[in-house]
Amino acid sequence: MNFLPIRIEKEGGMAGIVSVPRSAKIAEYTAFLIYIVVCAVRN
Repeated sequence: MNFLPIRIEKEGGMAGIVSVPRSAKIAEYTAFLIYIVVCAVRN
């Protein structure tokens, strides 16, 4: 659970915005939201 926000925060910096393509960043963010929803539904 903890590694996901850290990874997004690391790639969310200026270097991350430059190096990570926009589509890949959106895909990762979407996957993170789906993960949150799945955890919420399970609980």
